[in-house]
Amino acid sequence: MPTSKIGICHICGEYGPLSFEHVPPEKAWNETRALIFSGNDLLLRKAGRNPKGRIQQRGFGRYTLCEQCNSNTGSWYAPELIEWTKWGFSLLGKISTSVAFVRVELSNVRPMNFLKQVVTMMMSAVSSDFGLKNPDIVKFLMNKRQMHLPIQIDIYLSLYRGLSCGTVGLAGVFNPSDPKPGKIVSQITYPPFAYLMILDSPFESYPGKISYFGRYEYDEKASIQLELPVFDKEPMVPITELMKPRHSIR
Repeated sequence: MPTSKIGICHICGEYGPLSFEHVPPEKAWNETRALIFSGNDLLLRKAGRNPKGRIQQRGFGRYTLCEQCNSNTGSWYAPELIEWTKWGFSLLGKISTSVAFVRVELSNVRPMNFLKQVVTMMMSAVSSDFGLKNPDIVKFLMNKRQMHLPIQIDIYLSLYRGLSCGTVGLAGVFNPSDPKPGKIVSQITYPPFAYLMILDSPFESYPGKISYFGRYEYDEKASIQLELPVFDKEPMVPITELMKPRHSIR
């Protein structure tokens, strides 16, 4: 299997060899082979067909980052998400399957590191030109000390106890009964979490909003309180269609 491919790095925008970016990080229970289905495969499955998919031996992910960006983000941000993954699985093992929301308090965590790893994963889910069009998001990731999430994006976290995983690149979500414009979102689901990015919707809030993690410094430890939705099955549409607006915890 090749160790790299040629293309545009989704973070720095440089053209050259791309390394395989595990989404989520390899040590976050993403080290065994994965059966990959395309969007068309999923439509066939929904219609009762049985597409074979393809096996990816090294886990779930894509060739999206250059070696330098992969190495930097992997050492700066990934360890915190790996720790959160352990906590997430532990929590799911303790709560009832009927629970739709949980309120939790975490101590001695690094909120900024976690947020930047989530944004890093989102950059692998979207197309390579997203970073070129949003240079402030690139700066947010490439400078580990830079605080505050760029205003055009919001990040949400949910607990997810399903068995499958998946990504949605940039997708439009519209409510026919709502006259307001739709939302542009990106989504990653991989147990024990579902991660959601919403573009250009800074005044709306859904449960699980973690954009305020950007107020912390890199490597700063803190105690935080969260209200997280809990999903049993991977949503076939972005999570925003399943979450009713509630109060903000920002």
